[in-house]
Amino acid sequence: MFVNVAWVVTSIIAWFAILFAATYPEGRYRFGVGTLRWNIRVHAHLLLLRDEYPPFGLQP
Repeated sequence: MFVNVAWVVTSIIAWFAILFAATYPEGRYRFGVGTLRWNIRVHAHLLLLRDEYPPFGLQP
């Protein structure tokens, strides 16, 4: 839950960065992609599509 809240906050900050600077900050992009990847792994485990427990890292 904390990672998802952090992702929402960083997405809002990134939205303002895109609005004013016209670029998406690389670090926030990697954090968002890692968070979404982790959520997909957790949901796949919860739906019994995977036997392995998802790792706690945000890297692929």
